[in-house]
Amino acid sequence: MFPRLRNARYPILRLARPLLMPSRGPPRCGNRRTLATTTTSEVDFNLLRNEFAPGNVIHGFQVQEIRQVSEISLMAVRLEHQATGAQYLHVTRDDPNNVFSVGFNTTPKDSTGVSHILEHTALCGSAQYPVRDPFFKMLNRSMSTFMNAWTAHDYTQYPFSTQNAVDYGNLQNVYLDAAFHPLLHPLDFAQEGWRIEREDTHDSSSPWTFKGVVYNEMKGAFSDATSLFATRAQQALYPGTSYQYVSGGDPAYITDLTHERLVDFHRRHYHPSNARFFSYGNFPLAPQLQRIDRVISPLGRIETDHTWGTPSLTRKLHRVTEYGPLDHSCPEDKQSKISLSFLANDARDVDQSFSMGFLSRLLLSGASTPMHQALIDSNLGADYSPNTGYNPFCTTTSFSVGLQGVKTADHGVIQDKIHRVFEQVARDGFPDKNIQALIHLLEMGYKHKTSDFGLQLMQSVSGGWFQGHNPIDLMEVNHRIAQLKKRLAEGRHFESLVERYFLNNPQSLVFTMEPDSQFYQKQSEAEAQRLQTKVDQLTPQMATQYFVRGKELLEAQEKPQDLSCLPTLSLADIPPRSRTVSLDHRSVASCPTQWNVTATNGLSYLRAINTFPGLPKDLRPYLPLFCGALTSCGTTRHAMAELDQEIRLYTGGVNFSPQMSLSLQDPMRFTEGIVMSSHCLDADVPHMYRILQEVLQETDFYQTERLRTLITGSASSLWNSVADSGHQVARNLAAAHLLPSAQLTELYDGLKQLIFLNELATQQDLTPVADKLKRIAAYVLGKSTLRVALTTDSAAVPMNQEQLSHFLETFPAAVTEAETNDAIISDFTPNYVQKYYPMPFASNYSSKCIRTVPFAHPDGPALQVLAKLMTTHFLHREIRERNGAYGGGAQFASQSGLFSFYSYRDPNPVRSVETFAKAAEWAVQFEFTDAQMIEAKLSLFSSIDAPLSVFEEGMALFTSGITDAMRQERREAYLKVNQGDVRRVAQQYLNPLQPSTAVILGEHREEPLPENWVTETLF
Repeated sequence: MFPRLRNARYPILRLARPLLMPSRGPPRCGNRRTLATTTTSEVDFNLLRNEFAPGNVIHGFQVQEIRQVSEISLMAVRLEHQATGAQYLHVTRDDPNNVFSVGFNTTPKDSTGVSHILEHTALCGSAQYPVRDPFFKMLNRSMSTFMNAWTAHDYTQYPFSTQNAVDYGNLQNVYLDAAFHPLLHPLDFAQEGWRIEREDTHDSSSPWTFKGVVYNEMKGAFSDATSLFATRAQQALYPGTSYQYVSGGDPAYITDLTHERLVDFHRRHYHPSNARFFSYGNFPLAPQLQRIDRVISPLGRIETDHTWGTPSLTRKLHRVTEYGPLDHSCPEDKQSKISLSFLANDARDVDQSFSMGFLSRLLLSGASTPMHQALIDSNLGADYSPNTGYNPFCTTTSFSVGLQGVKTADHGVIQDKIHRVFEQVARDGFPDKNIQALIHLLEMGYKHKTSDFGLQLMQSVSGGWFQGHNPIDLMEVNHRIAQLKKRLAEGRHFESLVERYFLNNPQSLVFTMEPDSQFYQKQSEAEAQRLQTKVDQLTPQMATQYFVRGKELLEAQEKPQDLSCLPTLSLADIPPRSRTVSLDHRSVASCPTQWNVTATNGLSYLRAINTFPGLPKDLRPYLPLFCGALTSCGTTRHAMAELDQEIRLYTGGVNFSPQMSLSLQDPMRFTEGIVMSSHCLDADVPHMYRILQEVLQETDFYQTERLRTLITGSASSLWNSVADSGHQVARNLAAAHLLPSAQLTELYDGLKQLIFLNELATQQDLTPVADKLKRIAAYVLGKSTLRVALTTDSAAVPMNQEQLSHFLETFPAAVTEAETNDAIISDFTPNYVQKYYPMPFASNYSSKCIRTVPFAHPDGPALQVLAKLMTTHFLHREIRERNGAYGGGAQFASQSGLFSFYSYRDPNPVRSVETFAKAAEWAVQFEFTDAQMIEAKLSLFSSIDAPLSVFEEGMALFTSGITDAMRQERREAYLKVNQGDVRRVAQQYLNPLQPSTAVILGEHREEPLPENWVTETLF
């Protein structure tokens, strides 16, 4: 269907955080060897039709349907298991990155988070693999390109992807046994779900406290004001249905869940009769069906019951007000949030859902849309409300629109503006150019070759499939577009939808959230009261049992395990050589240009970097704002709404951002500039360069109201990211004290940028800001500092060469004189500090950073392997299992040379920082086995050799100067790292005497911080 709008993330009611934190940033260059012997292409589809003809039975699965989906070059097969009724969807496509998933309908009946906690606990050991956390252990015994699990509202899924056929079979066996035969040990439930335990596990007189991975995860989630708003709004919109519950778990109710109810939930829901299997790629299907049939046939068939309920809003406008935390990206008088929501069509009507998703984008997405002009451009609020957009994921769909960062007194004005937009659209419809631009974006999306297409496809169809839709129907977007065009030709299609669902719909909700400065204090008091109630109910015998259980859990976490039952790859499965990309380097109009001529499905991709020696100090904080203004202010030739139309009609988007490249020999030295990127159909190449030239040279920075909109929206987005990615924020803050480039990164994309934007938002006259942006433009237009990378097919090379040459002719030969980076570097002095930043969250994030060696240093590979070993064998146990944080680990950034530790949604960050200090001592003393060294390397190469999207190929060379020879040399060095190397670098670079920085972000702590820590208040 349609993706959600910016800042309109899935509310936690809909999708709890996956078992693992999602990876950040693009995968590295390289590609791994594939052991598949069958590759499917267009010519094989006729053979597949014969093999998988409807009615055929293959290893217990009967083929229900086979269908070719030509727009995305695949063949889809639906099957049903005869003995159990399990549903199976297989997608054959010429893609070596194969995907598998097993999932179950897990519709909640309360907010205890039982489905979410079961998702975690099922992966803590199974009948065939009776070891603690086989899931986490397999991360290091596999070369998977993706492994995770997640809980949506209606279903739970366990997906993985890999390019290695042996690995695929190994992981499939582990996932199937975990799903159908988990141990569900009470200690695992206590660790992953929740438990009441003494703060000091060894001291029976220490205070009681709540612990548990999911409990602390969801405490952190409910600290995120945007997710809290979206969750509460959806609960209010769907009373009387399963959607009124929080499938991820509400901390206020998680502690009501018992282990017995968890086991019963598994018995009723994790059964083949309730299962959906998905596979994708070029591996043959029959062996998979045989493997699955052996597992599920003995389980027979049961009756399944999935009832979602019908929303029971009263037959009038429904109003609900909740209270939430302060938003530090907004002024004190603009802390309110408001949205209008409308129940819409039955989700089973796929064409209607497609039309509603299309209508949502026409109303909301981009500067040319009417809601954007009425709400965002009005500067009544900072950004759309978190739930804004069309929600097709409930059985009764819904549409919401609103604003955050508004004055309570403006609620009526906002509602009036929304209704006026509906009335205008019902009367006048949409300009045809807007509709065609959106169709163009959709059709371009099919041609965009991404490395994780199979996972994206699985996620796009899963919601509807688990609700009973035919998943193949959900793939056929060309058919949906054809149906839409037919309805548009009949007249008043979108107008009638607006009248039916928005203007004449009594099933609607006005949801508001008002700020409460005591919100977190009240949360803490409520938690303390729940805890006290539990404690008061403890008999002396129960108290003793819980104390003993705490020690038993600790002993279980420390007990060595025999992992021989788990399958594994070996070093022989790591290809000895990196994948290389054939690149051509030839200048165009004296501009260094990198060409990657390859199959691109008729698309041309452009990336350009314009470096400058250094901006004057007074301009530096404005660089991110400058990049945003290029696509937010309009030009002297086109108003922003017109420019937005042009971008959508002829490109897949135009993007600008600050860019920094570190020296591979000395990370203290760096170059900076901006990176610009776009892509388009080959036929639209002239338009793409024309648009780039216009925004670079003709942007009207003096559209100050648009600047104000950009400032408030950027501040809101930055603030919203803190609660969701606080470990990265903490790591950036720590790194900023060690490297000048990291200091600039914090200035451009961290809390310093947020504070700077908040200060700008208070200025009545933004003309001085526009003056500074105009000055920055002079530094980024020099042809002499520009370099370009083009990815295109051979037929489009002449067109790109000609248009790039014309584009470059418009650039001046040199940039404005600027201070050099040498001055920035010489002014920088490392500052080894330990800082605590009080933040209004009910959870914490911590990080510690140490400077080690640059990319070119031979010790880098050993430090990279060390980070893997520390995370797997020490930090995971200490931070997640014992300390109850949602996540934690170590990372080595090879280009900056920074070795960092982190914890995420952490109830005890001080303890985690102490653990970081102990990690080096552990690494020096620990005797790593050969198997553990191999596992660390397998885990490392799973990311190094992760597949790349076509437009990412060659980018390591273009952006960072890392050649194929460098990558191969480093690859060989990784394979040679031994235990002695690991222990030596741990002793040399991470010992307690090595200077470091540490940062904690989070809730205010009443107890004293460790000695030498400094508290710094930002807000």
